[in-house]
Amino acid sequence: MFEEIVMQVGLGGVGGYLVGYAIKKITKLLAIFIGIGFIGLQVLVYEGIIEGVNYDRLIETVEGVFYAARGTLLPIMVVNLPFTASFVAGFGLGFMKG
Repeated sequence: MFEEIVMQVGLGGVGGYLVGYAIKKITKLLAIFIGIGFIGLQVLVYEGIIEGVNYDRLIETVEGVFYAARGTLLPIMVVNLPFTASFVAGFGLGFMKG
């Protein structure tokens, strides 16, 4: 029993660190691509190539994706609490280092 908890905590910490590090690197690249896309979209609107963007619908779509992800992850995280706690701690460390 004790060995199983230690193994979950160890794997969660190492896995969280690696995921946090990778997410930070991917987020930086994603921010660059989103920024370039947004600038391109604004140029197209300015030049009259497209009429405009329905920002209300865009916000609804983005919020829907985040709400759906939150609803499915929470029950999984509560069931595996030792793993989740160490994963979150490792994730934080990896994200700071990334």
